Amino acid sequence: MLPSATPVGSGTLTVTYNNRSSAPVAIDVAANSFGNFAINQAGRGPGVITNAN
Repeated sequence: MLPSATPVGSGTLTVTYNNRSSAPVAIDVAANSFGNFAINQAGRGPGVITNAN
């Protein structure tokens, strides 16, 4: 999930933790997209669906 002001299109993502940055990774930003989450955070098992509205 990205801030709403993030422009749609190609971009790069870098993660910074403890003042160390990862190598940049190419990403494609979409205006919106379906997302779902697994309760166990491993991508399998029961899921979670939320509605922000």
